[in-house]
Amino acid sequence: MSERELIDVEHRESTDEIAATLRAIADDLDGEELTVATDEDEVTVPGPESEAEFEIEVEAEDGDEHTKYELELELEWTTER
Repeated sequence: MSERELIDVEHRESTDEIAATLRAIADDLDGEELTVATDEDEVTVPGPESEAEFEIEVEAEDGDEHTKYELELELEWTTER
């Protein structure tokens, strides 16, 4: 089994833009295909048929003057070829 990275984008966006991206992904979860689109890239893959592994991770890193938070959302599913 080989793994291919289909899209990998990291950049700053407004919280409104992030929310819109997450809503679009959430809406696609009910369909046959899931599309992830950014200004630079777009990828469409078969969506989960009925279930997916779902992981939520929240971390906090305390600095001298600020606390940095990180939220990771991960979905994993398989489809038949």
